[in-house]
Amino acid sequence: MEIHNQYSNIQFASKCNPIKPFKFTTKAGELRVFEPSAEEVKTPEFAQKIVDFFFNNFTKDTNDPAWLRFQRKENESLFKKFKKDYAEEVHQLIMEDDGHATFLVAKDIDNNIRGAIMTHGVDEIPLMKKIVMYVANIATDSKFRHSGLGKILMEKAMEADKTHFTDVFLVGENCAKGFYDKLGFKSLDKNDLSQKKIMNYMKSMRFDYPDYVTLFTKPLQENRQRWYDVVAPILSSMKI
Repeated sequence: MEIHNQYSNIQFASKCNPIKPFKFTTKAGELRVFEPSAEEVKTPEFAQKIVDFFFNNFTKDTNDPAWLRFQRKENESLFKKFKKDYAEEVHQLIMEDDGHATFLVAKDIDNNIRGAIMTHGVDEIPLMKKIVMYVANIATDSKFRHSGLGKILMEKAMEADKTHFTDVFLVGENCAKGFYDKLGFKSLDKNDLSQKKIMNYMKSMRFDYPDYVTLFTKPLQENRQRWYDVVAPILSSMKI
């Protein structure tokens, strides 16, 4: 694979360290990887397009029954509504953006999305939004799997956000553990009291954990206190 840096003076959606557009060469073809403009991401059409890409790819690679049901023809209208509702949530997130959301997309020569990642501050757990980068969604088209595209999307997003967040956190499919391991992520450790507090909290919030997904984290700033050590006492004080 090859990466060619190019372009300049582009307006980025992210207010972090903007990611300069680049070309990414794979055996399946060349891709242009970039952050869409602020104007584009604020349109409802962008939110729907990016959500369609994430969900259409995600449902092909999961063993979660809640997602597998969308593969059935009789649930087509339900899946369409689900994507529409989530697109509205994403659009609202964009319009209320505090400057820490990142959308990085990879498009082929025909302008088709072949890979994308969406990150923002975590808002599911108290205090996390300002200190932890959350990988909300990441997906690559099946044609570009095993090309290094997913890895480069993750690395670019983390590089952009590392001065604003102390850590990165994500909820990943159990079957994708090898991918996150290679990127230096670790599963939350139940033997650590702070991490166990987070695990119990997430278990109460999500129906798919721990049967189908794993909680992964990685420090972005090595010399800072880890996010779970900051958040655990807050959860305890809230009797969560």
